[in-house]
Amino acid sequence: MRTHQIFVSTLLATAGLCAQAPEKKAVEGMPNPKTEHHAALKQYVGTWTVSGRMEAMPGVPGMEKAMDSQGHEHAELLCDGLWLKWESEMTCAGQRSTGLWLVGYDPFQKQYVSYVVSSDDHCPGLTPLTGTYDKKTETWTWVGESPQGKMKSVCKFSGADKLTETLYMVGPDGKEKQFMVMERTRSKEARPTKLMNASVKAKPDAKLPVHAAAVTQDVGTWNAVVESEYAGQKTTDKGTEHVHAICDNRWAWSVFRCQFMGQPFSGYGLLGWDATQKKYAGLWIDSMSPTFTVTTGTRDKKTGTYTLTGTSTGPDGKPMKIEQKLTREGKDQRVLNMKLDAGEMKSTMKITYTRRKAK
Repeated sequence: MRTHQIFVSTLLATAGLCAQAPEKKAVEGMPNPKTEHHAALKQYVGTWTVSGRMEAMPGVPGMEKAMDSQGHEHAELLCDGLWLKWESEMTCAGQRSTGLWLVGYDPFQKQYVSYVVSSDDHCPGLTPLTGTYDKKTETWTWVGESPQGKMKSVCKFSGADKLTETLYMVGPDGKEKQFMVMERTRSKEARPTKLMNASVKAKPDAKLPVHAAAVTQDVGTWNAVVESEYAGQKTTDKGTEHVHAICDNRWAWSVFRCQFMGQPFSGYGLLGWDATQKKYAGLWIDSMSPTFTVTTGTRDKKTGTYTLTGTSTGPDGKPMKIEQKLTREGKDQRVLNMKLDAGEMKSTMKITYTRRKAK
């Protein structure tokens, strides 16, 4: 379902295919998605056993008391190492939570970029983080704005399979304070079963909230027909999308695959209700671009139509405007219409999804 942000890179490439001379120039101008900085993401790959201790942060909602936590995490590379996907399943004070962290390197911003989503009530939306990596000390430093305030994470390896994360937050007094230490040990185990079933609700009998029910209604496998148009030239491609519910059904995670220009293409998307922004929020990454595409918008309760807008980054590093509208034609078909405005280059795309029948 969650191909709302799909094929921003593909639209750019399609534009180049419409004329032979522009094609060569456009392709040569597109940067190689992978850089030397992406190699550092490989260090995280694997299954981790995690334990943590959070100190009390008086005046910060959800952090007033000291607590211990433990759990498992699993990290894997996507798109041939262009992105890192990190899943977690933790228990703290008797409460289970699951999360997803997506990491990449933005060659235009010249820094690592990431987004976090979680089933935790205190992390109700897309949380962006930016990071740096010190190769000599094998230390990652991440900074961002969480719902609880400004935070910093310092991750340092002590050996190939030991990773210590120290977290800091600016308290109500305006001073930065260390509030948590997480110890990670890499294991040789396969991906934990609990992470495979991340859609399982903490309270199985509880009714899904309205927003969660909306974003997870398309869980399953879909066949997709992608129609693109630029300068009067049209192309048609076919693909497959698999949609999963994650973070106790608060977010939908999609995996899209197809062939484009004779090469395999893969893309990954998130869609959920961002309670911080009070909007639906979508995120997209793929194998052709090193940058995130983020959109926000509304959903019509009667028709189920999503209207989302946002920006992405073009091959020249400049922002591109995106408009998306997803309409429903019954429970087993959806149609996405998308417009891309990158200055002189404007493209449109239509994707028709048909739910694949269970065998």
